[in-house]
This record gives sequence, C-alpha cells and structure tokens, in this order.
Amino acid sequence: MSMLAQQDKTLRVYGSTGTLSVKDFWFASRKTGGVGTIDLIQGDKTSQIEVREDRWLYTFEIDDVARSLAAGRLEFEAPGMSWGASLGNMGVFDAWREGAGLTYAVESNERADF
Repeated sequence: MSMLAQQDKTLRVYGSTGTLSVKDFWFASRKTGGVGTIDLIQGDKTSQIEVREDRWLYTFEIDDVARSLAAGRLEFEAPGMSWGASLGNMGVFDAWREGAGLTYAVESNERADF
C-alpha cells in the first residue's frame, strides 16, 4: 500500500503454483453489480474466472449492520471489522501520514472553511 505513489489497483496473490490477479479489486464487479474477473496465471498460461455479483457494493455492509443490530450487537462479528480493528487501522494511517508530513486543513487548529 502506498499513500503518495501512484500504483495500479491490482490485487495479486502469489502462490506456489501460480498467481491470482484482480484489477480494480475494490470495485471488481462495479459499484452497482456485474461481473468481476479473476486472472489465474500459471507460468505462461492465463485463464479467467468470472464472478457475478448483482448486488450494489455497499449493500453487503448495510446488510451486516442490520443483522448485527437485530442480534443486539453494536459491531460486526468476524470476519467483519471490529471497532478495535478500525481504530487500529486509523492509528496506522495517522502514523504513516505523520511520517510523510501529510496533514489536511481540517486537522489544523485553525478554523477550516466548509
């Protein structure tokens, strides 16, 4: 992951017999649903696996929130992200940004215009 460098948005999983590659993995099936493609690369041979998902991307999170609340929980069960994991990620991002000297106007002590 990089905060300042422009990189392609491809997820790659390297294994002992090949590589899985998913371009634009956050939106592999588009935001509103569709077909995503996983490239399976084995040596000089590439095959494609199509995965159809007709639901809107964020409906997964919406459904998880509804299930959690209906069960009396205020955070997701695994494999969903807990509050602690979310706060931990924010702390890592804050540390990276601090190390890179990256700050946003809204974070300053001066009034930010909205």
